[in-house]
Amino acid sequence: MAKQFETSRDFLRDIAFPNRSKVEIHVYYQKDTNLNELKTTVPELFYEDGRAVAVKHVSLTSSPKAVEDALVYAASTYDYSRFKKPDVYLVSGECRRYEELAKILRRDKRVSAWMIDGRRTSLVDWVDTSLVCKTCRIIFDNAKQGGEHYEGTHAR
Repeated sequence: MAKQFETSRDFLRDIAFPNRSKVEIHVYYQKDTNLNELKTTVPELFYEDGRAVAVKHVSLTSSPKAVEDALVYAASTYDYSRFKKPDVYLVSGECRRYEELAKILRRDKRVSAWMIDGRRTSLVDWVDTSLVCKTCRIIFDNAKQGGEHYEGTHAR
């Protein structure tokens, strides 16, 4: 199994999203990654419109830098204009691995780019608290959805 995936594999574990979420997750993994392990840690869920909750991107080679090269290319060519000031989380098993990419995205693409050590946290730790139910591990698109969930599920 590829080292990067192994060190960050719990970052998405047991996280849910509303059926029409605007959240996009892209997982880049090495060609020689154990696919059974990948299936147990990356959601095999789909939104109502048929989009995958997590889009998986396999490297074309088993080269040690293949995933990093693919991620840098994809992040630098992605069309962020359809989102208003999106947050981009660059998750790795090393805290500063994507520092240069984060700075490029902030400057050239005008996004909020965050580097995250996936060994120590999960996605729910990074999203605004008004958008997250940490009990149910659901990430909502807006505070209204989060509030409705809290009132309907936890306020009784």
